[in-house]
Amino acid sequence: MAKAIARQQPTEVQLQRYLVISIVTVAVMGGLHLIDHVIRGHQYVLPIVGPLNTWVLGAVSYLFILPPLYLTMRGHLLTGFWLFVGVAAGLLVGIGHLSPIAVEPVHSIYMDHAAVPWQGVLAVVILFAFFLSLLALIGTALYVRHEAKANLQLRVVM
Repeated sequence: MAKAIARQQPTEVQLQRYLVISIVTVAVMGGLHLIDHVIRGHQYVLPIVGPLNTWVLGAVSYLFILPPLYLTMRGHLLTGFWLFVGVAAGLLVGIGHLSPIAVEPVHSIYMDHAAVPWQGVLAVVILFAFFLSLLALIGTALYVRHEAKANLQLRVVM
């Protein structure tokens, strides 16, 4: 008869670490992508507000995630919030850059750096790394949420 191998539950500190690493990775990749937008001189145009400076949008984005990041680092696993951030930002990046109806498709990003081709390659690599980090954040938030629910002693704020 085969013995079942007992799976060790990750601790709250481990789950918190997974989430924080994923969030910081998204923040770094998003910041690098934001810098690329600034280098290319692009502005965001929002229907209600009109043209919006890239730095303003970036600052607002980071101000939006800093308090929840602090809470997550203090032990509150805000998995629902991070899942929302991952899905919302993933949709924005995916539709804005990777979909058939993209406003700035990948070839456009590369061609904006036509004078220095390695910058175009770097910008595209950063874009894909940003998108993959958002997918990783979604996966991490779902994993942490699942593990926290399995271990009812953990403090999880959904």
